[in-house]
Amino acid sequence: MIDSMLIQNRTNLFNTTDNGWNQNLPLRFLFLDLNAYFASVEQDARPSLAGKPVGIVPVLSENSILISASYEAKKYGIGTGTKVSDAIHKCPQINIIQARPPIYVHYHRQIKSILEQVLPIHKVLSIDEMSFILLGDEMIPNIAMNIAKQMKQILIKQIGPCIRCNIGIAPNTFLAKIASNMNKPDGLTTIKSLEIYDKIQKLQLKDFPGINTKMERRLIKARIYNTQDMLNATSKELVKAFGSIIGERWWYWLRGYEIPVPDRKRTTLGHSHVLPPEFRNSEGAKQVLIRLLTKASARLRSENLWCKGMSIYIKGNKRSWKEKINLHISQDLNYFMSVFLDIWNPKLFQNPILVSITFFNLYKPEQITLDLFDHYNKSVSLSHALDSVNKKFGKNKVFLASMNDAKETAQEKIAFQKTTLFQE
Repeated sequence: MIDSMLIQNRTNLFNTTDNGWNQNLPLRFLFLDLNAYFASVEQDARPSLAGKPVGIVPVLSENSILISASYEAKKYGIGTGTKVSDAIHKCPQINIIQARPPIYVHYHRQIKSILEQVLPIHKVLSIDEMSFILLGDEMIPNIAMNIAKQMKQILIKQIGPCIRCNIGIAPNTFLAKIASNMNKPDGLTTIKSLEIYDKIQKLQLKDFPGINTKMERRLIKARIYNTQDMLNATSKELVKAFGSIIGERWWYWLRGYEIPVPDRKRTTLGHSHVLPPEFRNSEGAKQVLIRLLTKASARLRSENLWCKGMSIYIKGNKRSWKEKINLHISQDLNYFMSVFLDIWNPKLFQNPILVSITFFNLYKPEQITLDLFDHYNKSVSLSHALDSVNKKFGKNKVFLASMNDAKETAQEKIAFQKTTLFQE
């Protein structure tokens, strides 16, 4: 049904005015964005924090960067990306909390379950964002608004008073997301097809999802100076301005048409970690890299992927090191480890502060043909067996002796685009 609607939308487009505007598109999408999610979850889980300024950090350090800030903290000019020392300077009473990824995933699952009682979820876009499709009478503005209000009420009643959200309702997901950002916090905004131009023309270019400083400069170079210019541009002008077919998608999106984005193939998989002070030496960097290599290869196998390349990076205060290695196709930890140890050279970096491992050139099993006598994967079954043991009995029940001191480093983090934690 959705696909036929998209086809119909494209057909209707050419039956409208020359610039593509159609004032009769229904309200078909509802977009929900949870307010200051990580900070709000902490406030809900710890009632003593409710109503107080809160900042969430990956590591407790004055040099750490906030990954979430409560709205009480935002009143002081504190937000995502603020340095801890700056946040404390702006608001001495701020509560700095180390992130707890498992509890954020737990709340996410509860929130999904509860919202499904109101309306089936169309797509989970990140841990704090999801979209819903409106059908039949649900597309009537008053009914759509009532559904949104019901979602807000059920979150407060069944999850907690600190869990609030912004909701946007519009003809497509793109405009619904924009609407959800218009009246923060705890807002509810609709953009009807006949209101699109008037409601978004005053937005700054960087108010749109996907337009950062670099893209803004590109658009300005193409004489798209503001949102009005973007709304008035032709499809061809936007393709030229964006430098790709994405410009044509924007032309449709800005007019309320739901043009889906093709799923992207995963191209890399890896982990990075800021070294704790006690590991900021060559042996510490080596142990943490082995820890990351073990973790990344386990993820590779869990997603049933094989790779033909590995990148190692060490950022040093005095000298950094980066190595890119082409591999025989594999998912075997022992093979990866032998390659890593062959190239390891502590003389190539100084004063390490961050390390990372990245696998690239990834393939699904159906894309490869393994050599029957391939000795590069002779112990891959053993790697899978170790994964099974650790999954059944708990992380690090079996591990490489060479990462003994670092086995508790690089705990799984949850970014906003993630909704699950990898169970090692």
